[in-house]
Amino acid sequence: MIPFWKSAWMAAAGFAVCATAGQAASGSGAVNAAASAPPRVTPVPAAEAFAGLKTHPGLTYPSGVAVWRGGIFVTCAPDIYYLKDTDGDGVADVREVVLTGFSNRYTAHLRVSHPTVGLDGWVYLTSGLMGGKVIAPGRSAARVVEFSKNDSRFQPDTREFQLVSGHGQFGQTFDARGRKFVCMNRVPIQQVVFEERLLARNPLLDPLSTMTDIGELAANGRILPGGGTQLHPISDNIVNPRFPEHAGHYTAACGVLIYQGTALPAEYNGRVFVCEPVANLVHNDLLEARGTTFVSRPDSERGEFLASPDNWFRPVFLGHGPDGALYVVDMHRKTIEHPAYLPAEMRAGFDTASGRTAGRIFRVTAEHWRMPAAPRRMPADMNTAELVDCLNDADVWWRDTAHRLLIERADPGATALLRAALSAKDNTLARRRVLWLLEAFGRLESADVLAALADADAGVRSCAVRFAPRFFTASAGLERAVLAWARDADADVRLQVALAIGAMSAAGRNSSLAGIAADNVEDRWIRLAAWSSLTGEWGSFLSEFLELTQNARARAGDAYVELARLAGKGRSTGECRLLGGVALGRAGVPLEPWQRDALVALGAAFARRREPVGRVPALRAVLAGGASADRTLEQRLAEIADESARTAVDGANDVARRAQAVKLLALIDHSALPKVVSALLAPSQPQELQLAAVTSALMPGDRALVGGLLSAAAWRTYSPAVREALLGGIAGVPELVEELLAALTDSRMAARSVSPATRRALESHASADVGRRVKEIFAQAVPEDRQRVLAEYRKSLTLPARRENGRAVNERMCAACHRFGGAGGVIGPDLSGIGSQPVESTLQSILVPNQEIAHGYLTYQVNTREGHTYSGTLIAESAAAVTLRNPAGGTDTISRSQIASMIASDVSLMPDGLESGITQQEMADLLAYLAAGPTAVSMPAHP
Repeated sequence: MIPFWKSAWMAAAGFAVCATAGQAASGSGAVNAAASAPPRVTPVPAAEAFAGLKTHPGLTYPSGVAVWRGGIFVTCAPDIYYLKDTDGDGVADVREVVLTGFSNRYTAHLRVSHPTVGLDGWVYLTSGLMGGKVIAPGRSAARVVEFSKNDSRFQPDTREFQLVSGHGQFGQTFDARGRKFVCMNRVPIQQVVFEERLLARNPLLDPLSTMTDIGELAANGRILPGGGTQLHPISDNIVNPRFPEHAGHYTAACGVLIYQGTALPAEYNGRVFVCEPVANLVHNDLLEARGTTFVSRPDSERGEFLASPDNWFRPVFLGHGPDGALYVVDMHRKTIEHPAYLPAEMRAGFDTASGRTAGRIFRVTAEHWRMPAAPRRMPADMNTAELVDCLNDADVWWRDTAHRLLIERADPGATALLRAALSAKDNTLARRRVLWLLEAFGRLESADVLAALADADAGVRSCAVRFAPRFFTASAGLERAVLAWARDADADVRLQVALAIGAMSAAGRNSSLAGIAADNVEDRWIRLAAWSSLTGEWGSFLSEFLELTQNARARAGDAYVELARLAGKGRSTGECRLLGGVALGRAGVPLEPWQRDALVALGAAFARRREPVGRVPALRAVLAGGASADRTLEQRLAEIADESARTAVDGANDVARRAQAVKLLALIDHSALPKVVSALLAPSQPQELQLAAVTSALMPGDRALVGGLLSAAAWRTYSPAVREALLGGIAGVPELVEELLAALTDSRMAARSVSPATRRALESHASADVGRRVKEIFAQAVPEDRQRVLAEYRKSLTLPARRENGRAVNERMCAACHRFGGAGGVIGPDLSGIGSQPVESTLQSILVPNQEIAHGYLTYQVNTREGHTYSGTLIAESAAAVTLRNPAGGTDTISRSQIASMIASDVSLMPDGLESGITQQEMADLLAYLAAGPTAVSMPAHP
């Protein structure tokens, strides 16, 4: 059996448990370190890297391995296998499918991968951003677990399968405290702060992700836009032309690893490394704690930790070795981009096979590091006491391997040794693991937790608080001991305390939550943990929290907004009025931003119940209980409504402030809403403001107001985004759907102006009657003459097609407006990918072009205040301008401030009657040509 650390690296590169000779030392270019303190990079000899590895039949695309009980788990969607060699010939004679049903519908890098044995003894998996319908075959009590993209874990002996927080694509790593980090495409580092299942304790909390991106700081100390990371490749970095903005940034982040070894200089311990195979480099960041999470700082502002001018250098996986070194798995491929993500016309010009049977592994160490002369005895040969000693090893490979072997063996004699380790003072790394191991053995006791709570190391205390809730019922003293750390200097300890309070007895829980929430009002994760623990009656909590934060209202603003949302959803009059009273402020004093946000959150959450629809504005209903409000409240609400109406239409205010104002107005005064919404839906207004106006107009559920928005004159002025927002909002309110159906029936709106996506959503409406009526409306939208032509030309679908003749038909009939295979016009949609849809749908699009107008291809006419007129498809819009593609293929950008009117045509640019220029045989040839996809296009070779 080859050592775990070798098999794990090879699996991640795609050559685990499959026969690949590999190129460990050869290649077309050297790998160079570009960091300020260059490490030493040496190739691992092929004979060493592949010793004992032989072909295992039946595996399609293995993506990762994890060692367990002398064998290995292999992720190979749709299955996870357990393989074991019992006779020493290097070939697995034990072969079991332990789990099956993981999605393998998409490309291979979007699949389950990275099995990793966690501190709890479960095997953790990254989802690959895909889900599945997973079951443990052959287990009588097994159940199917259906999910979309969650990460997961399974118990390696019982095969129990569970979903966990996070959705990593290809890479996961755990730090010295056991905190989980993953990566995904453009995001190199993401942290799973705590398990989402804990949020379910408070039914008022919306389903939220407890995963956060760890943004990188630029030289000025600010987070890079979008949480991005600046890269410095030294190769001819070839970027997918579909995504030019990816140049200099991550596009294929993978193999994230928090380094915890000794072969690199000591300052690298705890840093995070992430592969970027497209840019031929490995990036390195320092992690800097910011409350419960982190920001990252680049190792160098000038270069990368590891980079190569060789475009064949494709690092995809990182691992620790028993020697303390950082190991880099190089996939060694000419082309790393998957064909499915390239423009169709480029695919034929790319060589995606070169390097398929090759791969390289590099060892990275400090410049003067030397391999130990005499190798240590391997953990598998150690006794229990030696394994416990290994838990404090400076190299994480030894700690992890000893940890796993202790769980596998479950030696009863380990309990006393572990408790002795917990009381030692010079073994911090081991103490952080003791509670996990005792829990895995089923031998953890409240006394162990109490001892760990008194530990000098915050990592040990954090772990103790995590395990404490299981013992609260039997140990009231443990509750008090946990609460004593509510003001711990370490944010992670405070986070665990906030989560643990939710499991405490009712007495004193609310007061404890108020204190920890007030102390941490600026840490969103501790706030969220506190809200998850907030169950049952929480009026006393709110009163105490408001008192504790009364001198820090602005700092506590985000907390007030979140609590307002919870109160509005819960509809508790007392809690709503407490928060509403704080947010309303005093008469004559303008609202601060947090007050406006809190009022919008409170009213919007209350309004979503729509009980009753369109009668009392939400904030009046929630603050006055729907009855006649007292004069002081009415005066204050009227004052805020007047201010909001003025702010919304005043272009001197920023867009976000105006959008907030119209939402607030909708929650206070319905009568003032139509005039303001009408002004904000003018095409001269920024799109963000138009969308806010649509949202606000739908809030009262008023059919008359919505009917006005669906008038023929108004509908023609809306951009595609506004149309989608309006129809999407209407579809969710039964009373308003009737108004939409009426508008479609009496031709105020042309059915063809509804996008295909919205049409399909309406056809599959929760109300079967609505779906039926929508289908009838769209069926009647096809004129009889077009129906006859379509019926006649369906005969072309049965004719023998001559694809080679279709090229000439395409050039004659389509190429002036449509691109195909990189050639043609740009007025209409690109046809390069049309072969993925049914041929009959293509035929219908040609002969009945007005039945569905492709999204983004509505024609708009823009008239300016100076008297100019522009016409074309709307290809871009911002707060400042709109851009049209004109019939000549050029573009026109018009400032919003100059727009007098913008009217959409509900008629397709593609005219009816194309059948007059094409025979049925030519149609058959054209359809065959389009369905086959673009012909090969000559592309420059990779450097």
